Amino acid sequence: ISVSKYDIARSLESIKIFSIFFSTLRSNNNVMIIPLRSLAELAHREYSNGNYERAEQLCMELWKKDPTNTGVLLLMSSIHFQCRKLDKISTVQYHGNKTQPTF
Repeated sequence: ISVSKYDIARSLESIKIFSIFFSTLRSNNNVMIIPLRSLAELAHREYSNGNYERAEQLCMELWKKDPTNTGVLLLMSSIHFQCRKLDKISTVQYHGNKTQPTF
């Protein structure tokens, strides 16, 4: 098989674009590919249902994909408040202030 540098670069760019808009979730040996917007909605739903640990996992996945998303940081702050993890709230606020000084 002959693969050019152009083909490799194009494939890597496609993967990069894919990772900006989608995320993979692993659950019970299944892999799901879902849009990041749906992932955010799922995180909020888990939070609303009191599933704080799962909501935090989903938020962390979102935050890894987009560290500038202050909405995710606000949700994580709320999750930590509900779980009485006050030390983690200050960490989230620190990252929020780095991203947006008026956070």
